[in-house]
Amino acid sequence: MWMMTKKWGLALGAAAALALAGCQTTPAGVDPNGQQAWNQLQAQVGQYPQDAAFLQQGVMAARMQHLLGEHRTAFMQNLQVTGPLSKQGSVYYITGNRQHDGGQNAAAVALDAKSNTMRIWWLQDGQPRVVQDPGAAFSWPKDVNQMISNAVGTPAS
Repeated sequence: MWMMTKKWGLALGAAAALALAGCQTTPAGVDPNGQQAWNQLQAQVGQYPQDAAFLQQGVMAARMQHLLGEHRTAFMQNLQVTGPLSKQGSVYYITGNRQHDGGQNAAAVALDAKSNTMRIWWLQDGQPRVVQDPGAAFSWPKDVNQMISNAVGTPAS
């Protein structure tokens, strides 16, 4: 489901809504509840994307592809410079920005193991966007909320 909040003054495009309206289920071939998938992600906490493949394969990568679709390439450019994969409570997350352009292009991904839902936020040319699984109601981790707040001037959760 494609969601842009009115709070940030963005309009929801009908074409984007139709294209992503089918994002109600987990992608084929991915078992996000499988203990092995969560164990692999847990083992990568503290690692950077260039050292571990959690953004290219596994439960986090599959969910990102499912939610972002054709927007994945642009989103990934906003993760050129990142922190490590982190975890707060049951939420795995990573933040980053486009090299030399963090004030205009940044990104965050959060995957809650408890609710098995993902939230994605990115700043594309200064415009904030949010994509999330239906029912994703968990709060952004503190670091993500701070990054979003700094980018848009108000708290995000």
